[in-house]
Amino acid sequence: MVTCAVFLRLNSVLKLAVLLVMIAIYSLLTEAFYTSLFVRYDTVHHNTETREILLLSINNGCILSLSTNLEYTARLDFLWRVQAKEEINEMKELREHNENMLRNILPSHVARHFLEKDRDNEV
Repeated sequence: MVTCAVFLRLNSVLKLAVLLVMIAIYSLLTEAFYTSLFVRYDTVHHNTETREILLLSINNGCILSLSTNLEYTARLDFLWRVQAKEEINEMKELREHNENMLRNILPSHVARHFLEKDRDNEV
């Protein structure tokens, strides 16, 4: 679980490097060191090693694409949260400014009447 979380937070270029190293290690192990294990399987099923490497490459490409999309979405989400906080702060400042102007223009008891939060909607 921790490994997956760390992998999701890596940069895209670093993810690509990790995935390419993974393909290289798999190819090296299957082609150089453990070929005797795959010879009989390949002759019976008429498979070649390139099909597995191709499938692994396609899988890694999909993982890279999804992780890049996730990174983009996470960055947008962060920027939207920052923008929302700034807009909320601006709205609070504007409300305080409007309340101060209302208190300066109107008498205190009238301004209090208009600034009450619990007041009924009178027609």
